Amino acid sequence: NTAGLATGDYSGTITLRATDANGRSLTGEKISVGLHILAPCTFTISGSQLNFTATVGSPNPSAQTVTLTASSGCSQQVKWQVSGPDAWVMPTPNQATINGGGSGTLSVGLNITTLVAQSYTSTINITATDTANGQSLGSIPITINLLVQAASVTGTSTPTVNKTQTPTTSSTPVSWMLLAREDPNQGF
Repeated sequence: NTAGLATGDYSGTITLRATDANGRSLTGEKISVGLHILAPCTFTISGSQLNFTATVGSPNPSAQTVTLTASSGCSQQVKWQVSGPDAWVMPTPNQATINGGGSGTLSVGLNITTLVAQSYTSTINITATDTANGQSLGSIPITINLLVQAASVTGTSTPTVNKTQTPTTSSTPVSWMLLAREDPNQGF
């Protein structure tokens, strides 16, 4: 029973004792026994939250990377897979394997083309399994926060000016009318 034993090496001796048919004790045989307790197989990620900012009408924000690590206590590969994000969250790859003691990456990109200006939150769940024994290593959530800002209107316009003026010698006041018009080439 290895319950409660810490990671490390253990050794001991088993002595066999027997008696013959006449009840005499026979010399005990000694057997050396060794036990090596490995660290448990664990799965970790480099961060539990990713923050993005984007602007309506602009290209998608740059993808961010999360590092996934399988501990050296994993004697074989750890299989992981992604579930649960909203449609605008694009994790790549959706599943992979990592050797025990190794690491891999998950790239998280976003597709903002259908989103309006507001805050969004989504969750990616990464579920891992030790392939040596099929044991679940649990599910780790990554929170995705996105702030989509409204596009700012910038540019210049050329106003159309109609002016009428009477001669300065007249007592009639000068009248000005300023007409602003939209310019489709300026985007407003």
